[in-house]
Amino acid sequence: MENYFYEIPIYRCTPERHFLELGELENKIVNEIGILSIDYPENFEQIKDSRYARNSYPFDYNEIIGWIKLYILGNQIRGEYYFEVDTKDRQKEKKRLDKGIRKKRFENFGKAFEISIKNATDNEQISKKLKNELIDLQNNEKPFKGRFIDTRQLDNITEFIDWQGLIKALNPLK
Repeated sequence: MENYFYEIPIYRCTPERHFLELGELENKIVNEIGILSIDYPENFEQIKDSRYARNSYPFDYNEIIGWIKLYILGNQIRGEYYFEVDTKDRQKEKKRLDKGIRKKRFENFGKAFEISIKNATDNEQISKKLKNELIDLQNNEKPFKGRFIDTRQLDNITEFIDWQGLIKALNPLK
């Protein structure tokens, strides 16, 4: 489908939770190597930094568990979703989502949502409808509930988008 126009990442957790977990990891490492610091206090920071570097990772890209691809069909903005799948059964969303980088496989699970746009709807109203739909997915719908649909970049550009022009240009049914 050539009328895709934007991809929104879905993360395992929020950035805040990720950084909280990294703080807990650092505390765990400090507690584990605390005994070593008695005998080798000069090596404590080096050991701590080395273990932390091996077990920590940046949030962006490493916590992704899926994507929502936005596209136009008729007078609708639709989102279809790709989600991390179970390696034994590619038809199932992965139940246990691990942290961090590993071999990931994503499959298309179909339509996540659709919003109809009337000709008289202005750009600000369309942006709000889209944002509300994504918030509703994150708060209420499986498999998105409890996950973080990252709309931060979309929020940065929506005021510059001519939604009606985009719908007309990308509509495959014209």
